[in-house]
Amino acid sequence: MGPLTGGREMRKCPLCEDCRRQRTSVLQFDSVFGSFLRMQLLNPLRMRGLLAYLPQFFRVFWRLMADQRVSVLAKAIPLLGILLLITPPALELDFVPIIGELDWLLVGYLSLKLFIWMCPPDVVREHVAQVARGA
Repeated sequence: MGPLTGGREMRKCPLCEDCRRQRTSVLQFDSVFGSFLRMQLLNPLRMRGLLAYLPQFFRVFWRLMADQRVSVLAKAIPLLGILLLITPPALELDFVPIIGELDWLLVGYLSLKLFIWMCPPDVVREHVAQVARGA
């Protein structure tokens, strides 16, 4: 019992109950997060499927952009997405390591998703069927 402890015995903490609980929760989070990434984002089968269907998606996109039945407003959405990405604030974000790539992916995904959503469903189904048949 030293003068710095105020007469109390200091307990050394190799792994006290609070530290052990905190360490266990961090390890559980890491394992759950890691398995989520492996399962959802980095799944090789999912990536292979995405890359396999990418050319067909671009063909459907190109056909919808050329179709007269799709409104001009719907056709303007992907162009506005590109315009948003080349504005000065968005270009400044490109210098931030991870966020710079994420904004391109997010704006691209959302603008294409909104474009498909704004197109008439029967026109989208028609073009998807034509591309699937190879026409």
